[in-house]
Amino acid sequence: MDTSIQPSVVSISVSGGGIPKLSLDEALVATSGLMGDGHNHAKHYSLLQAVCLQDIELLEEVSREGISLSCGIIGENLTVKGLGVQKLFPGTFLSFEGGVVLMTYLGASPRGIFSQSSPTRT
Repeated sequence: MDTSIQPSVVSISVSGGGIPKLSLDEALVATSGLMGDGHNHAKHYSLLQAVCLQDIELLEEVSREGISLSCGIIGENLTVKGLGVQKLFPGTFLSFEGGVVLMTYLGASPRGIFSQSSPTRT
């Protein structure tokens, strides 16, 4: 991860069920995840996996290898740039403009509205 890049949200995506998820400009955040995003079966209904994040850099890398991927196609809710999602430790707090705070791995109680704003790590 390039630490000189300010992390940013590239896409916010939700689906009533299944993939691909569709992009939105903003989404209401509740304890159970993004409003409008389906968590309607046992595998996905858990506060431990309420919001899924993915790096755009990883999607682009796989696309260069011949598998075309776009935001939301693999089921992520937030596609981010410059964050290094796979390198975040459990318990890392991510703060977003608008007051939304997410904690990796363990369920937090996020509330607020997401917009395509820059996250900061705390």
